[in-house]
Amino acid sequence: MDKRILYVGGLSAEVNRDIIDTAFRTFGEILNIRLPLADNSASHKGFAFVEMESPEDAASAVENMNGGELFGRVLKVCIIAFAYYKIRKKRGKKQTGKCR
Repeated sequence: MDKRILYVGGLSAEVNRDIIDTAFRTFGEILNIRLPLADNSASHKGFAFVEMESPEDAASAVENMNGGELFGRVLKVCIIAFAYYKIRKKRGKKQTGKCR
C-alpha cells in the first residue's frame, strides 16, 4: 500500500487549495491536492486528499495535524489506501474519507 495520500476532513468553507498547501507544505513536498466540490455548487465538501512526496512526510503530517485546528475547525487527518483513492476517482464515485 502506498502511504503517501492523506484524507483531511473537517475543513471550513473558507479553506482553499492554497491554504491546504501552506498548512501541509511544512511537512514535505506536496504532489497533489484534491478538494472535491459539492454537487451543483462551487464550494467544497469539507474534506480534501493531499498526496505527499514520501510516506515519512505523510506520517509527519498526520502526527502533527490530526486533531489540530485550521480556521476554527478541528481536523481529522489520516493516511488512506492509494487503491481506494484511485478506484473512487476513476469510477467517478462519491468521494468519502475512509481512514483505515
